[in-house]
Amino acid sequence: MNTMPNQLKQFREDRLSRILDEGTPQLLDQPLIKRSLAVVAVASSWITFATLLIATNPQVSDDFRSLTRLRIIASAAMAVSFLLLRVSMRRVTSLPDEFLDERELANRDWAFRTGYMVIRRVGLALTLLLIGFLVFSPFIQVPRGPNSDLLWLFHFNNSLLGYVTQLVSTTGPVMYFAWVAFLLTYVAYSFPLVLLAWREAREGVVIKGRHPDQSNLHKLATRYFRKLWRVVIFGALTIASMYSFSVFQYGYIWVIFAWVTYGVYVYFWAIYKLGSTLIALQNPALGANIRLVRQSLLRAFTTSAITGALIVFVFAFANQLNLNILPAFFFGFASVILHIYCFALVRRIAYMTASEQRN
Repeated sequence: MNTMPNQLKQFREDRLSRILDEGTPQLLDQPLIKRSLAVVAVASSWITFATLLIATNPQVSDDFRSLTRLRIIASAAMAVSFLLLRVSMRRVTSLPDEFLDERELANRDWAFRTGYMVIRRVGLALTLLLIGFLVFSPFIQVPRGPNSDLLWLFHFNNSLLGYVTQLVSTTGPVMYFAWVAFLLTYVAYSFPLVLLAWREAREGVVIKGRHPDQSNLHKLATRYFRKLWRVVIFGALTIASMYSFSVFQYGYIWVIFAWVTYGVYVYFWAIYKLGSTLIALQNPALGANIRLVRQSLLRAFTTSAITGALIVFVFAFANQLNLNILPAFFFGFASVILHIYCFALVRRIAYMTASEQRN
């Protein structure tokens, strides 16, 4: 049956087949590139951490804007380097044990074991420091006499409290701890990848994918996901930069316009390609399983078309009917999710067709 659990299982199998078939992109498989990504990941995380330790006065706009700009650039470098490391290491980190040799298994186990051990110890040390500060700080705040041996500790505690207060008030406690949580999460996920990439680069072993002849459907799905990644990365950098640059300064408004235009182009390109694919798959000679997946593709495509029409309706009649345009963004998000699901089904059909041809 074409149930959701079965489809998820098939998608996981497709992903494993894609990793085995495509291998690692040639550029990301170079030892120098792996080392460079590891260095960028570590350096950008330390820069982000350093910006979280600098207490600036938000009323001094130049200092605050410069610090925010540096933090955003460093966090963007963190995100990009992490994504590229994931791609470069996806064979070792994503494939089951039976697809890896002893060297890859040893490197993977060492990297994740060492990485998580370091992270646990760092996390434990930070937790103990925080608990110690919260427990002992109220007792140290008691004023001491001028000749007390603990007078220096009293002044140190007051200075530390003032520093922490100013540090958190720079962006507000919620945003500040959100940045800290983001940094800790990034380190937890990226540090094993950094260790693994460095060791793999040192050994310099390149394992190429099987690179079978890919059908037009497989190539179409790959093209869509590449376009979607461009929209996501470009959009993340664009939105993040809005906190550092004035929208109408240095022509920055045209950067936003270019991102939106490209996103709309990818949206309508996906609709056209999915419609053409559905027409091409109207072949009675196709197997029963492929026809079943095509029915799921048709339902998802129809639903995405309805959500797209609702977007147009909301924007076209917002003034006449006094409508809130916020639902249009939810419809757009739902439509993109449906497109992702549709192209995953297209790739599923490509693998099923190739399997039938081999048999």
